[in-house]
Amino acid sequence: IVAEAGYGNSTSEGGKKPIIYKFVPNSFYAVGVMVRDLRAIIGICNLNGDILFEGHIIIEWDKGREHVSNQIIELVKTLIKRSKIDLSKFLGIGIGLPGIIDSKNGLVKTLTRHADWENHDLVNILKKKLKLYVEIKNENHIRVLGEKWFGSAKNNSNFVTIITTHDGIGA
Repeated sequence: IVAEAGYGNSTSEGGKKPIIYKFVPNSFYAVGVMVRDLRAIIGICNLNGDILFEGHIIIEWDKGREHVSNQIIELVKTLIKRSKIDLSKFLGIGIGLPGIIDSKNGLVKTLTRHADWENHDLVNILKKKLKLYVEIKNENHIRVLGEKWFGSAKNNSNFVTIITTHDGIGA
């Protein structure tokens, strides 16, 4: 997972130079899924955060939570198969959803405009079907992490993300 990447600088007091380590990018992978109002977007990335494979589907909310859960499962399975990466190389799946999420217990407490999603045990459903570790979070929390790690907030400690959709504003 990690390899030596060289040596750092000694401190101003002198002493031994530190060894710098880095991730071996393609030693493991992760799947990210962002579920939005109209579609779900998926990506497979390596340990550098490079997106190697992408896909999306139109979400059929009107067919209920079981159907949408199965759409997500099939989307993940399809992209993993297309990637030709062995399943043992995946560390897990992270999913962002628009609503109130109980990340600790893996529950969708409620989704905006989708009443039948109350207390939906999405994490355990996905774990059983996909045989991978699964985490879920509110989509805007995921967006904040992305901006902090890779985006315009990389060098900022305090910032706000705001998203607008045809249904309103989230922050």
